[in-house]
Amino acid sequence: MDSLELTAWTLVVVLVLLPALLRIGPVRRAAFRLGAAAVERLTPEPEVDQDALDLYRALRYERLQRDLDRLRRVLLTDETKSAVRQIGNRMAHDRLLHDLAELAEAGRSAPAAGPVARGRQPVRTQPAEAWPLPTAAPSALPTGGQHRPVVEVLELGRRR
Repeated sequence: MDSLELTAWTLVVVLVLLPALLRIGPVRRAAFRLGAAAVERLTPEPEVDQDALDLYRALRYERLQRDLDRLRRVLLTDETKSAVRQIGNRMAHDRLLHDLAELAEAGRSAPAAGPVARGRQPVRTQPAEAWPLPTAAPSALPTGGQHRPVVEVLELGRRR
């Protein structure tokens, strides 16, 4: 058997017999599993880009810090809001503190260009019970006028 004849028989098997065999369910599943395993072995693992990971963490830290600062301002002035809104604000505050603590546990220190380098104090994590409850009497809410109430949305967690 010469190489031309071997090539011809291989071509016949591939073009005629292989499609017929792949119509059988168990053979098809086994072929797909074998192909997936081969592709998995041949595909190299992607290298982790440490600079991109550090940038992601720094940007996430900055965003969480901005949200925490904004929420702290809201907590200082939410005595005129309903109790449910006040509890929700404190829950959001606790969640932001939890997310910041997770970043710290991941082995990440404050970013080089972050708040510490700019002279700001690092985040002090404290539970919601440490926040003072408003002692002033609630002020009267405006009942009419041109101004509509402003709804503030605070995004927590990962975007989907």
